[in-house]
Amino acid sequence: AAEKQAAKEDVARMVNKREQEVTKAETNLLVAELQAQMIMEKAYNDGNITITLANLVAEHATYSFEQEILVLSQAQNFLTLNASGIFGYMANQLYGRSPSLTAETGAPAKISHKDEL
Repeated sequence: AAEKQAAKEDVARMVNKREQEVTKAETNLLVAELQAQMIMEKAYNDGNITITLANLVAEHATYSFEQEILVLSQAQNFLTLNASGIFGYMANQLYGRSPSLTAETGAPAKISHKDEL
């Protein structure tokens, strides 16, 4: 009878131990699923931030080019410049914006467009 009772207690202990292990496994699974969800949400957020920043940079570049086109068009019309004159105008603007800019040209390069302006 004592052995029977001990066996029943052993079975009950093993069933309890199994339930504890199942609960631990389910908890670990839930934690892993939550971590995976957090990682995915962070990845989506990081991707959205990257896309937003790229769009802003693209919009800024587009706006800058549009403004440059507008200035060059106005300069061409106001100063009645041909294509060479526009290039000269652009070179003068570049040199004007960059005080430390230097250029080297080989002979017989034409670096002045004075007559065309």
